[in-house]
Amino acid sequence: MTRKLTRRNFLKGMGLASIVVAGGLVWRAADSGVFSTAQGAAYEPWTNWRDAQDPRLNLIRAAILASNPHNSQPWLFRLADRRIDVFADTRRTLGAIDPFLRELHIGLGAALSNLLLAARAEGYQSELTLLPIGADPAHVAQVEWMSGTPEASPLYAAIPQRHTDRAAFDPTRIISPEQWARLSELAQGFDDVSLRWMTDPQAVRFFCDRTLEATQAIIDDEQQSSDSFAWQRGSWQELQEKRDGLTYDAQGMGPVMTSIVKLLPTITKAQADRGWFEALRDRQLATTTAVGLIVTRDALDARQQLTAGRLWQLLHLQLTVEGLGAQPLNQLVERRDREIQLGGESHFGEVLTEMVGDNRWSALMPFRVGYPTLPTLPSPRRDLQAVLL
Repeated sequence: MTRKLTRRNFLKGMGLASIVVAGGLVWRAADSGVFSTAQGAAYEPWTNWRDAQDPRLNLIRAAILASNPHNSQPWLFRLADRRIDVFADTRRTLGAIDPFLRELHIGLGAALSNLLLAARAEGYQSELTLLPIGADPAHVAQVEWMSGTPEASPLYAAIPQRHTDRAAFDPTRIISPEQWARLSELAQGFDDVSLRWMTDPQAVRFFCDRTLEATQAIIDDEQQSSDSFAWQRGSWQELQEKRDGLTYDAQGMGPVMTSIVKLLPTITKAQADRGWFEALRDRQLATTTAVGLIVTRDALDARQQLTAGRLWQLLHLQLTVEGLGAQPLNQLVERRDREIQLGGESHFGEVLTEMVGDNRWSALMPFRVGYPTLPTLPSPRRDLQAVLL
């Protein structure tokens, strides 16, 4: 018998459909982590980084909170009685994005800075030796120590607050000369590594335009695009299992837009590329008024890359202390490295040479700085057991 369609029956049916749709949205929201921003086991390293009973382990816990490329966390550590050996985890490279391991070594250098700051805070006097160490090219550094007086610096205290800021900056707020001076002082004492600042509007515009051009070139390069997309984490389960990679929460979209994006079906590589380009153009570069550039004598020298990473981590920690945000913008250097790898024209290499303006130095790592407009959120991290040899 056919049931007569009445207004009451129709509304009942709509109510049931609404419950089904709402239930589906709630399930999708839970599955994608809408209700669990920066929570779960993947984020515990940010809060328990000083909780180990063995203070030596706290050095490694601090190290794994360092800045690193694509949140690939390319490090491994071996703990001895009075020594920590640091190794590159060559299973966690970025492929065509980083063909000469420039970014990998910068990330390892950043981890070394955190480790040394933690050593001082735990009461150790440490001595750092950079590669080569023995016959293993992955053995990039060794830190030996002896007992000393604990000294926790403001940079050490800033370790769990330091996060990459991909949101818009406030272009109306100007960084003071005193702040520039404090930041520049951090580069003193590093051999073969130096620091440049770009604050002139014309120079900043040139950098932004060329960075956008390099971003499109990466998108157009199928291998680079694929190797970058491999680190995108689309689901909450994947994020918690792998504890690495690029997450929606850390993209600087704001809480409302982030929740909307999480509710959408898993994005494709083409969608990710388009979103990356538009966010860079419309949010990040559009509000950039100051750019930093770490330069070295030889951009392909691994020791200098490690040293540059040490400087970058200290800079980012000091920027955090100053209430400033920072975001690495490596696209120009990634395209220069790719040009070298492929043996083609050196278009982006020439752009960087012009930007540096001194053929005795080579560009290694550009980044933007400014006053934040949104709180920054942490990225997932592998725990201590995952990085110990």
